[in-house]
Formats: sequence, C-alpha cells, structure tokens
Amino acid sequence: MYRYGSYWYYCYDNGWYRGRSPRGPFAYINYRSVPRAVHTVPPRYRRHWREFPGNGHAYGRDKQELRQIHRADRRMDRRMDRREERRVETREIRREEQRRRK
Repeated sequence: MYRYGSYWYYCYDNGWYRGRSPRGPFAYINYRSVPRAVHTVPPRYRRHWREFPGNGHAYGRDKQELRQIHRADRRMDRRMDRREERRVETREIRREEQRRRK
C-alpha cells in the first residue's frame, strides 16, 4: 500500500485500487490513473507489514508517536483537499461569469 498525495494506492491481483484512507473503501482504477511514482516502485521493495516485527510497527516508533504523525498527515490532507475544492469552485464561478458576459 502506498500513499501519494491525498490518496492511498493498493495493488492486488494485478489490479490497482485507490482510496482516501488506508482503511478504505478502495475503488478499482485503471493502471494509467496510478501515479508514476507509485507504479514504478521496484517489486523487491514491496513488503507485507506482517514481515516487520511488532505486528507491523516499524522499528524506533511507538504507537503514540505514529498516531500523532498520522493525525497530522490527515489534518494536512483535509486542508489540502479543502484548498483544492475552493480552487475548483473559484474556477467554475469565473467560467460561469465569463459565459454570462458573452
């Protein structure tokens, strides 16, 4: 599972899936929709979390620290999503105003 931007990408059975959260829900996407930085990760780099000691937690990080990091990431993702939504809305408003002027 890979995080890129505000989405999580998951490759399963030669298909790619994308979701807003690592917990899902995930939707099937076309291979062309997967960011290049994600689908070009070497296969030997990919691992399953169960291979890591401590039930999937990385070395040197305790659960509380990981929670804080993930919480901050989610906040930043929400901020970025709201900014993008405002940009899109502003563009749509401007286009509509231009159409009315013509």
